[in-house]
Amino acid sequence: MISDREPVDLTGFFHAYARASLTGDAHVIAGAHGPGYVESAPSTVEAWIVDDEYREAVAMRSDGMSRLGVVDVSAEVLETTPAAPHHVLARVAWTLRFDRAGETRESRFEITYLVRLVEYPLILVAMSHEDEDEVMRRDGLL
Repeated sequence: MISDREPVDLTGFFHAYARASLTGDAHVIAGAHGPGYVESAPSTVEAWIVDDEYREAVAMRSDGMSRLGVVDVSAEVLETTPAAPHHVLARVAWTLRFDRAGETRESRFEITYLVRLVEYPLILVAMSHEDEDEVMRRDGLL
């Protein structure tokens, strides 16, 4: 988990999540999610159980992003909307900065999260507004 002692702060939560994404900190990333969660994009849906296999997948993804030249990851909470008691929808804009052969490129995309807010935030669902491969191709990274 990112923190169970601080008040609910989605901006800080997603900033910590972005830092963990950059460094490949699978423990922090896994702790940001419920025991299971769903990732959805226009062309795919995946359900994850947050366990050792998930942490290994996070580490592999981090290695892949490093090979692509990721040098910075940032997240900005654009909007939150109450969804149910103790749950919000958070629309987050992500920016990934890549250094490719001395040239810096950026890739921007949005994800809307269903987040449970009891003691600390937990991501239950992540809904990408675009397919990741399409964004990477659009931005010249694949």
